[in-house]
Amino acid sequence: MSRDRNVSAAIGVGVYAAVLGGAVIAVLLLPSSVFFGYWMFWMPVALLLALPFLLRKAEQSRIRDEIERTGGRVLNMRRQTSWSRLFDNVWGGTPYRNPWRGPKYRVEFVDLLGTRYVGICRTSLIYGVEWLNKEQLADATF
Repeated sequence: MSRDRNVSAAIGVGVYAAVLGGAVIAVLLLPSSVFFGYWMFWMPVALLLALPFLLRKAEQSRIRDEIERTGGRVLNMRRQTSWSRLFDNVWGGTPYRNPWRGPKYRVEFVDLLGTRYVGICRTSLIYGVEWLNKEQLADATF
């Protein structure tokens, strides 16, 4: 299910305004010695190193919430590699879509009735979870 574009834009503007407002308040209220310490170099480096792990956890949580909202349960979830996402159309996979819309995940899950599915979805903060394909497996129930 994709989110409403107006709501997504409002979320983006709100986050941007909050970050910008926090930065302005920090610059006005904190003394200059805080900004010129040695940690001012290491803090952005640590954030850049931690960001991919935090984003991956947020993506997996978004997909898990989408499935559990309908009463399902995730069995397996794997992120597709970057090079396989770029060449999907060449090897007869799902149709090529904009790679900047978020990473693709191969998700195996069970719905409320016990039917087992395997699907490929794409997720991002702005667009939510977008299912590219979803197939019911032959061994339908547990």
